[in-house]
Amino acid sequence: MWILMRALRGEELERVVLPASLRTHGWPSVRDLLPSTLRYLSYRTDADGLVALADSDHTPLHVAAHDQPGGYDPACRLCELRTVGRRTLDELHAKISGRKMRLAIALAVPAVEAWWRCGIDVHATEQAWSRGLPAGPFPFTRSDLKRAIYGTDRPSLPVETEKMAASARRLSGDLSILERHFPVGFGSFASDFRSW
Repeated sequence: MWILMRALRGEELERVVLPASLRTHGWPSVRDLLPSTLRYLSYRTDADGLVALADSDHTPLHVAAHDQPGGYDPACRLCELRTVGRRTLDELHAKISGRKMRLAIALAVPAVEAWWRCGIDVHATEQAWSRGLPAGPFPFTRSDLKRAIYGTDRPSLPVETEKMAASARRLSGDLSILERHFPVGFGSFASDFRSW
């Protein structure tokens, strides 16, 4: 993700290392630790913002209707993260005058490995995945994606890191392909992140 972020901004970025207690592993911890992470960054660092990335898995995809009054879908992970983030940022901004923490949320549909297949596999798109919701059939499984990227559905961390970085470098040459094929999960994130 870091490689894509640098490509989006066209500049070097400074990373803040979070304490182990704020590092996330899986969906529930991304959601549950978002407020604490924003508070930590706001009160204990000079960070400008936070980028959060989660996989959508088999949850409903975010649609424009969710952004309308009364359109919130509690099963939509992007709706949920945006609501938690907005609530936390409102609290922080009320307490800290003159400093605005920012948040950009990326939602990989169905998983970040689909992004890494973008431009190689015509089925690695939000649209192709959404045709299978809510019950399937899907054009691929998460295990299929992992095997295609890493050569196994249970890669070691070094293999995973190496393959993800290679894919991100390939895509960073033309991010418009990710924005076209993943307009909600990557496209809206890219727009938010570029606006910082």
